[in-house]
Amino acid sequence: MKTTLIHNHNGENIIDEILALVKATINQNYFYYNNQYFKKEGLAMGAPTSALFSEFFLRCNQHTHVFNFLNPHNIKGYLRYVDDILITYNKSETDVNLLLKNFKNIHPKLTFTSELEIDNKLNFLDITIHKQNNSLQATIYRKPTTTDCIIPYNSNHPNEQKQAAIKYFVNRVNDYPIEKAKEINAIQHIAHNNSFPK
Repeated sequence: MKTTLIHNHNGENIIDEILALVKATINQNYFYYNNQYFKKEGLAMGAPTSALFSEFFLRCNQHTHVFNFLNPHNIKGYLRYVDDILITYNKSETDVNLLLKNFKNIHPKLTFTSELEIDNKLNFLDITIHKQNNSLQATIYRKPTTTDCIIPYNSNHPNEQKQAAIKYFVNRVNDYPIEKAKEINAIQHIAHNNSFPK
């Protein structure tokens, strides 16, 4: 494997420049509240770079720690989306409490909690996974606080914005292995409640 240093027009190492900029960005984490300035440890909420740095941090820990203890715990499947992780395992082969302990020991600034399936069901992101007869079924998961409120059709927003939620719902029906007729009825109900034409 060959390594190359990249230099800018002044002959300086660009990697050093990038690391200096990253350090400055992370350390400039000030905010103003109630007539006082505060410096917060960690990344600034809402900063465009925070999501990127968080993903770098999680990926680094995933590759240096998580992948090392998946096999010893006989993990059958591991999926991560941002900070949500779905793990499949055989209860007779895996001690889930020991697995969680390994996750909690990855880094002192990371906090992990577990949610186990109840009645062969588990919510992950926006789906509910049902385990039935050695197969998995999915339905759309909506939090109890979810409402049918989207941008109404009769608002003054541009059409693209008004239709964005409906397009997202329809794409989800097409992309997910769910009962399509039931979800299409739910979408029609949401559209109707927000004055969309049939």
